[in-house]
Amino acid sequence: MGFTNHLQHLPVLVFNANKEFEEKDSAITSIYYDNPEKWDLYEGRLKKSEGAEAIRLRWYGGMDTETIFVERKTHREDWTGEKSVKARFAMKEKNVNAYLKGDLLPEAIFEKARKDGKKPAKVIDEDERLAKEIQYSVIKKGYKPVCRSFYHRTAFQLPADARVRISLDTELTMVREDNLDGRRRSGDNWRRMDIGIDYPFSQLPAEDIERFPYAVLEVKLQTQAGQEPPEWVRELIASHLVEAVPKFSKFIHGTATLFPTRIHLLPFWFPQMDVDIRKPALQNFGIHRVGLSNTNTTSDDDDDDDSDDDENESSQGTTAVGNSSDENVNQMRKTRDALANRDMENRATGNGLDIEEQLGALTLNEDYPLYDSDEEDDEAEALEEARRIGGWTYYSKVLKNHAKLTGQYLVNGLKSVSPVPKPTTVPRTGVQQQLGLGKIESKRFKAPKGKKIHVPVRVEPKVYFAAERTFLSWVCVQSLQLQC
Repeated sequence: MGFTNHLQHLPVLVFNANKEFEEKDSAITSIYYDNPEKWDLYEGRLKKSEGAEAIRLRWYGGMDTETIFVERKTHREDWTGEKSVKARFAMKEKNVNAYLKGDLLPEAIFEKARKDGKKPAKVIDEDERLAKEIQYSVIKKGYKPVCRSFYHRTAFQLPADARVRISLDTELTMVREDNLDGRRRSGDNWRRMDIGIDYPFSQLPAEDIERFPYAVLEVKLQTQAGQEPPEWVRELIASHLVEAVPKFSKFIHGTATLFPTRIHLLPFWFPQMDVDIRKPALQNFGIHRVGLSNTNTTSDDDDDDDSDDDENESSQGTTAVGNSSDENVNQMRKTRDALANRDMENRATGNGLDIEEQLGALTLNEDYPLYDSDEEDDEAEALEEARRIGGWTYYSKVLKNHAKLTGQYLVNGLKSVSPVPKPTTVPRTGVQQQLGLGKIESKRFKAPKGKKIHVPVRVEPKVYFAAERTFLSWVCVQSLQLQC
């Protein structure tokens, strides 16, 4: 199913029908802030730490736009019972620099709004409190502009009907905004001024720009519990031209790409960017509802780094659209497709394993993980760091390294002379037989030298409770032994 076929179901959403469309009307630009020495906002968002924040300044249209939105996104873990929050307030572009430097206090920003009385006092109070908190963070923690994202967004939605919403971001581009490496890109301004929305920004040097090779598609559903998504939506998600990328973030991808010598923790999708995402055209897997949630989306639940629900735009997604021919990846996809079809047939059975859990069970005994960071590189870096420090730190590190190598040689020698049980052929599991699958192979993505790959791991609350019960049992046993 081609992407244009969905137009018969959803029209292009027009925000202002009285205005003739211009290309700049679909342009969205964001400036992301961080501490270029610590990169704490980048790592917090990548690791999805509780309370992790992202701060960005966003505008719609060209560089002459007067209204700038100052936004803060705060991540909340599921176990807290709270939802991740995105809050923002608007201000005039001419006041942004003074605000970020602390020369313009939030009270002055909202003084006119209070006098006009067009907004409820409670809303203005909330905006003012947000402005104070962001200003304090920027000044105290040294946040500066580091990365820009630019794209054109097309939204598809029936007017006044939010049950199905689709957005497509094209010409996605990330640009450096920092003043590092002896170059003043933004200078003392809150954004660089040598570019606007003139894609493909050919005036920029290669090290300052990353032109993302795919478009970004998101489908958001608001249906009742137990209600299936429309068939055409299922076909769209199952298209051979899309690939799901959970937790994708423009900020994270742009920062990791544009600062290769400063960023050492990479997102899980980073080493796969050279793998073609196109699949065989005949596929029949889709999306389905789990539990009683009344929303469904192709993006990561409430954490989509660029999700916005307001009068200016639809919601940004985390499904790549574009141009994989790797045999291992194709095999994994075929497995996933078969599991998806099987899961659709058995959905009525209740609390079973979802697709990812079933796939994980099949590949549980693989010889190596899907993502790998080079331990030898880590050792080499640690040894080099100890050498620079010198003295006892270096000598102790060398002794530990030699002891480790000697131990490894000894173990390998014992293995070569000791009788080792021969492996026997293990028949395929019942699930594999039902799916008609042979050996399942996984693609090993290895981090570049000196880098690590962060793979998001979801730990259910019941795991914490089980650990707590074990701990309490141990405490009780120890108490009884002491009493005896």
